Amino acid sequence: MRTKQLLLALLLSLIGIHVAEAESYTPVKGGKIVTDDGIYIVTGDNIIPNSDFSEGLTGWKAGDNSDLSADNFEIIPDGGPDGGPCIHALGGAGSSSNQTLKTGWAIESGKTYVFTVWAYRTQSGMSTNTQYSQVWQGNSETDANTEIGMIKYQADTWVQSQFVFTAEKAYFVAKFAWLDAASSFAYFFLAEMEKSNELLKTSLEASIAAAQDVLDTTEEGDEKGQYTTAVRKTLSDAIAAAKNVLDTATTQDEINDAKKALDTAVKTYTASMNPPFKLGVGYTITNVAGSLSLTSGDGTVRIATPDFADSTQVFYFEKAPEGAEAVGYNMRDANGTYIWRSGSWDTKSGETTLTAKNAIFNVVEYDTFVQIKNEGSGSVLGVDKTTNNSEVYSNKGGTSSKNCWILVKHTPTAALESAIEKAEDVASSAEVGTEYYQVPQSALDELNAAITTAKDALLTITTPDEAKVAVAALEAAIVKFNGSFNPLPDFANGETYTVTHYGGCLLTTTESGNATITTKEETGASDEQLMVLEKATYQDMTDVYYVKSVANGSYLVRDGNYNTKWRADRDTLAAIIQVCRLEGKWLGMKFVSTSTFLGVDGQGSGSKTYSDKAGVGNTGAYWTIDAYVAIVLDRVAFNAAVTKAQDALAAMKPGYKTGEYFQEDIDAFSKVISKAKSDANKAQSQEALDAITSQLLADIDVYVAKAHDRDYLNVTALKAEVDKAKATLDKSVAGDCNGQFPQEAIDKYDAVYKAAAAVLADENSTQEQVDEATETLKAAAAEFAAAKVVIDFSELNFAITDAQTIVKDKADFVGEGPGRYSPEKYEALKTAIAAAQAIAKSNEVNQKTVDKETETLIDKTNEFVESFVDNDYSELQALVEQAEELIRKAEAGEIECDPQDLQDLKDSYERNSAALESKDQNVIDRAVKILRRDIEIFNNITTGISLIPAGTAVKVFTINGLFVADSLDRHFTPGIYVIRYSVDGKQVARKVRMR
Repeated sequence: MRTKQLLLALLLSLIGIHVAEAESYTPVKGGKIVTDDGIYIVTGDNIIPNSDFSEGLTGWKAGDNSDLSADNFEIIPDGGPDGGPCIHALGGAGSSSNQTLKTGWAIESGKTYVFTVWAYRTQSGMSTNTQYSQVWQGNSETDANTEIGMIKYQADTWVQSQFVFTAEKAYFVAKFAWLDAASSFAYFFLAEMEKSNELLKTSLEASIAAAQDVLDTTEEGDEKGQYTTAVRKTLSDAIAAAKNVLDTATTQDEINDAKKALDTAVKTYTASMNPPFKLGVGYTITNVAGSLSLTSGDGTVRIATPDFADSTQVFYFEKAPEGAEAVGYNMRDANGTYIWRSGSWDTKSGETTLTAKNAIFNVVEYDTFVQIKNEGSGSVLGVDKTTNNSEVYSNKGGTSSKNCWILVKHTPTAALESAIEKAEDVASSAEVGTEYYQVPQSALDELNAAITTAKDALLTITTPDEAKVAVAALEAAIVKFNGSFNPLPDFANGETYTVTHYGGCLLTTTESGNATITTKEETGASDEQLMVLEKATYQDMTDVYYVKSVANGSYLVRDGNYNTKWRADRDTLAAIIQVCRLEGKWLGMKFVSTSTFLGVDGQGSGSKTYSDKAGVGNTGAYWTIDAYVAIVLDRVAFNAAVTKAQDALAAMKPGYKTGEYFQEDIDAFSKVISKAKSDANKAQSQEALDAITSQLLADIDVYVAKAHDRDYLNVTALKAEVDKAKATLDKSVAGDCNGQFPQEAIDKYDAVYKAAAAVLADENSTQEQVDEATETLKAAAAEFAAAKVVIDFSELNFAITDAQTIVKDKADFVGEGPGRYSPEKYEALKTAIAAAQAIAKSNEVNQKTVDKETETLIDKTNEFVESFVDNDYSELQALVEQAEELIRKAEAGEIECDPQDLQDLKDSYERNSAALESKDQNVIDRAVKILRRDIEIFNNITTGISLIPAGTAVKVFTINGLFVADSLDRHFTPGIYVIRYSVDGKQVARKVRMR
């Protein structure tokens, strides 16, 4: 089940769908039905046969299309809401079960119908599955594909659900599943109806009152959080138009259309509040979690290291075009590139349709951050990762710091300041000299002069355009400086090199064949870190090489779409690499087959290298190639020995027949050859090299002599499977928790393992027996892996998310009294969430425990929701009536008062009486407090301070409630004040005019 559906069902049970207070238990022909969109007259008879079950279960069908049976449903003659018959479920199961009520009746497309039914559910049955009692339209009496609504339940109480709909399909279907022996139904009714000529105005009146309240409680102005004069006039005009329809309408459609138009105007108005930004002003948008800047990037919106000179990190907001699918703003970077939602969650940049919802955003402001809501998804922009170049997604929810942003105005000089900082870094890291990684002194002097000019310009720049000119000049100086580095040498000169990454680690060969970077030891580079560059040719390219490992003679190659490997030979285009300068002293190693670069994602020792990286601007692909001192020795004899060894290795045939070799011996000989090569490359004298040569010649004789003198069994694969099975069984735990295995699965795998081990240990086993045991054990291993217990936490996690949302959303409404949720139920729900979170993170629970915890959390969630106490309007109603009476008496001359004082009371009455329509007890209580104060002030008006007893302790406030003074012995600006003081233990408030 889905907890979101359960909670939705609970809310629907509270508010109902087209519910009318029925005087009888079913509508009657000719009777009225009142809905939100008008008044209807029942024109047809009930088309449901045996609707009151007076004929038992006759005519009623189950979920499997069988007749309802007495095994699953019973008729209780006096169990209905009026003491009449009802049908009661004896069990509960899914929608295709014979324990589900699923019956359809033919209807006529285009006609309007009313359906009503009375439903009862026990308190215990309210905790789960209420959402599966639904009514549908379908193409047959068993088809339910267009939902009309859900049946309303209330614990231990008969309640009526009513649905008014226009037929679009051929059948109306009632499908009540998972009834759990807790549900009963009575008085089904389905009949045609027509709209009455009688007008229903209450819904439009309510919309007018709500719209007026919105207008009255918001401020006009150009500041953040206010509304412009034009926006307020639009809503005011919409209210006036709705009032006119209310007075002049002759059809229900006019009233319904006016309500729809006014409700839309209110939505448009609330969405038009002045945003937390200015139009025409650029902003950098920083992710709170990662402290990285939003960037339109390369077509995919990402977060990146802040760079004020990067125009893809400066964003402007523009009002969405007239006629757009939503009210809001388009977002573009300083280059004019717009961003939008693509698919379900991606965020892209480039050209797009600016009127589409996916290209429209609104900024929601909080105290210290904002969220950027996409109108297409209804969700906000956020990230999963907080590292440089991480993608931004448009489907995020909640206020995790990953989904929150900070807007900062982009100052005119920000880009130039950033460019100066970059130029100074370039200059400070440069070396003067004649090597390829050095520059002439004149080039460095020219760059420093450009930096000085840029710093001087900072003092006079006032506009972004002026800054752009200065930035362009400084960036041109950096480009020229980077082009002044000395030419690259020919690296294919027989020297040994280290290839050093931007982060300091060296390109390294590994036994696995993967290319990595590792830290250079203090004693010097290891053989695995030493490289030789061999000349290559490709088209008309220059500086093209093969990169060869000194350790084992393997070559660096591109592998697949993005990996790199060390390969024994260089006979592949993927091994050809062009060395080119990327930026300053930093070189790039470009694979000519793809024009992509060798690089890394991480700079730590052990990080893998990849072949798909970008070049300029991506420091993950920046390298230097540094000569490593090598000693020149006479290698003729050694090279001849290596050739002899490699020929012998090539002649070795792996197998188990006479004259063949065990694979492990072949592998060992290969390593001996590689070690000899490595040792030779490190040899510091001719004597040492000659000793290595002699040892290699001796090793050749030893390994050639390892050829089989008889046939052997091939047990390599069986031994590997036996070892794997033993290791797996040793760490396997019997049980029903996550990662464990059923005992019977362990026993079965263990039996096959022992049988295979016996074949392996038996010297008399045949090759056929060995091969059969190998395949049997492989199959058993796959079967055992499939038996691993995997706990499904998805329902529990859904329940946790829903409960957390409710706890967050309802936190301000917890307390004692009206309009509040029970504190005890609130704490119980939080405790249940904590317990559920502990279960969800545990690998020591079984599925039964998880399901039970899910059910418990749903129960606690529902108990909290149901603990809501209805709002109390009584005190406010009494004050409203008191104010009405005072206003009546004042207008009739029964009370003497200043006209302005009367107007003040009227204004307070108008504002605060509107709270009678509020659903928020805080709003109601505030209205009570303010209206009581204003009535008290009206009843205690004076025109001076002479009526206040001498020596009385007072507090003086402005009419808006701001504290001014605690004494009357001071000068006051002329105007109206409120003075509070105590007389005989009673608090008194007087409104005083200071002359």
